[in-house]
Amino acid sequence: VDFIDLNCGCPIDLVTDVGAGSALMNRTKKLAEIADRMTSATCGKLPIGIKMRIGWNSNKPNAHKLVPTIQTWSHEKKHGSGLAYISIHGRSRQQRYTKVANWDYIHMCCARASCKAYTLDSAKFKPVPVFGNGDIMSFTDWEEQMQHRRQWIQELAELEEEEERRVMNGHGRAADMDKVARKTPEELGLDPYSHLTTCMLARGVLLKPWLPTEIKERRHWDISSSERFDMLKRFADYGLEHWGSDRRGVDSTRRFLLDWISFLHRYVPVGLIEAQYLPQHINDRPPRFQGRNELETLMGSTSVKDWIKISEMLLGPVDENYSFQPKHKANAYETPSQELVDALTETKA
Repeated sequence: VDFIDLNCGCPIDLVTDVGAGSALMNRTKKLAEIADRMTSATCGKLPIGIKMRIGWNSNKPNAHKLVPTIQTWSHEKKHGSGLAYISIHGRSRQQRYTKVANWDYIHMCCARASCKAYTLDSAKFKPVPVFGNGDIMSFTDWEEQMQHRRQWIQELAELEEEEERRVMNGHGRAADMDKVARKTPEELGLDPYSHLTTCMLARGVLLKPWLPTEIKERRHWDISSSERFDMLKRFADYGLEHWGSDRRGVDSTRRFLLDWISFLHRYVPVGLIEAQYLPQHINDRPPRFQGRNELETLMGSTSVKDWIKISEMLLGPVDENYSFQPKHKANAYETPSQELVDALTETKA
């Protein structure tokens, strides 16, 4: 285990109805108690973070109030003093996965967090890093949000250099440097969108497992269908290794593989998209397309029958009555069922 997420972002009714998931954002005392016990139990040996949304609904978000509160817990050495990060998904619980993520609000939460950090009376205080999350599906999406951070770091470095020159020339005091570090971004004349530490990848990686490579290499990768299929092969191999190659192990591997394909099929190959429409966005409603080969077309199919066909290429045939229903709908848009599509096609014929 590399880290533990305290999940205050899950929107599923089964979870929120018992006061967990997104409901914890409205139960600050309970959240503080859970964070305190988790960090105490791990004795600081395992990073623990809090993952949240912007709030219960879009009209009354409360993350901008909760994030500075969590910063205070860390400063006071209680209620989660060992928290390693806070991540904010730019949607409300009621939105679930619809519409676009509100990155302006995420940045505002970061500004509130950093302003709180500057005003806390402790020279040794280190603010809890804040991660942003939502709709990152290309390196350009990543860089658009990270640009705020780079700009702030550069401007702060220039201010510190200027202050050092003033001290050396006898126009200031050494204590002035500490005052600079304690001022809010607004007081320093900086972009208030300052302390976004990094961006967290979520559904974008389910659709494009190679997204980290695109971000690192700063390119839109026109990955081939055979390269994508090799990833599915590795996934199937890992599943069989974990669950076993008996009937039960194959069924478990197939179920998780099909759940993944229910995301993967939404990817549209870069080579099929006209330049002015790049990059693909997570909320785009891609039309059915003809791939550059049969496998590419099959992998872009919205039909559950085709998803099962892909699984058979890796795990062998299924029973005649085998069926699959995605575990949950985490789509940003609704798509008609294959049965409805087939019915409409027959009607037109």
